[in-house]
Amino acid sequence: MKVVSSILLAVALLPGVGCSAKTPEPDTLYVVARSGLTLRAKPSKDSQSITVLPYGSPVSILKETDIEETIENRTARWYSVQWNTEAYAFGAFLSSTQPTITVASGSSPKGTYRYVLENKGPAELVTCQNHYSATCTLRVFQGNKIVYETQGDGPVGFFSESSILLRSELGDAGLTGTSFSVLDLTSGKTSFLCSHSTSVPIGLEGKSEMSTVSYQVCDPDMVCHRLTQTAPGLFRHVRLESDGRELELENLQSPGIDLGFDGRSCWLSTGTRKIILPSRPRNGA
Repeated sequence: MKVVSSILLAVALLPGVGCSAKTPEPDTLYVVARSGLTLRAKPSKDSQSITVLPYGSPVSILKETDIEETIENRTARWYSVQWNTEAYAFGAFLSSTQPTITVASGSSPKGTYRYVLENKGPAELVTCQNHYSATCTLRVFQGNKIVYETQGDGPVGFFSESSILLRSELGDAGLTGTSFSVLDLTSGKTSFLCSHSTSVPIGLEGKSEMSTVSYQVCDPDMVCHRLTQTAPGLFRHVRLESDGRELELENLQSPGIDLGFDGRSCWLSTGTRKIILPSRPRNGA
């Protein structure tokens, strides 16, 4: 029994045995300095500047140093961080919590609704209109109650007291463009308005002859007109009925197509003539 007790005592006295392990530093911290965080060659405010990381940027931490300093009345240690060269970041301007910034906000004409567009970094903190980005969140409030929430869509502004014009920047897997739709807050539904997109097969980026260009505009009854490029300067013009039928209208030759948008209406034009009248959603009238 004495032998067993001696062994247990010896094990208990070993470094780290029987004690709670120290919580490791997070692998990633985020820049919370609004003006950005300077990475330096040495752990000192007087050391050479390597680069400045924007607000909200992630920083990969290698280790916390023993060097402590006070900068702007904040005392903290320096971190060795992962960069393309040896670099150090001042810990007081880093946080384990990813910051959120307000990109845009607005209220309906009578104040019934308000929206807030927020970006929880790190990419494109001030734009927040990439449909494929999970960092952008639009919240619409009626009083203090959230009545609508989505990611990726950026509000252009209130269309009416109970509707908001939304804009999405398309950009994924060779697809680029812009799409507009209208959100009806009374029903929570969105209705498509117009779009312009260009798609290129993956691996063939930069080859314009391989791209497909498409324009589309819809009226309040969701009858849509679509122009699709079939060859350089040649467009196929069809009308899409609300029941899904596709009616061939013409093959149009034009040096270029423009998608017009004035904040309330969309239309298509080819050089000197408009081929589709402006469309207006019912709830925006």
